[in-house]
Amino acid sequence: MCAGGVPGPCGGGEAGVEGLEAGGRRMGLSGGGLGRALKTARSVADLGGSQGVGVTHLSEAVQMRCLDRLGAAAQ
Repeated sequence: MCAGGVPGPCGGGEAGVEGLEAGGRRMGLSGGGLGRALKTARSVADLGGSQGVGVTHLSEAVQMRCLDRLGAAAQ
């Protein structure tokens, strides 16, 4: 379990978790949305060949989750 009660691998450290939570609040993501963003960040890190999840992976994942929500709302 990560800081703030967000489950998942938090390789981004405290700054990464704080950034994820701040970005999630700003974009209106729920707790479940934050969890899915963490899973997406892990996938982004894997695709990039990284051993851990970094702040850049987390911010990219939040952006992807928000784009996903916008696409679902447009349908």
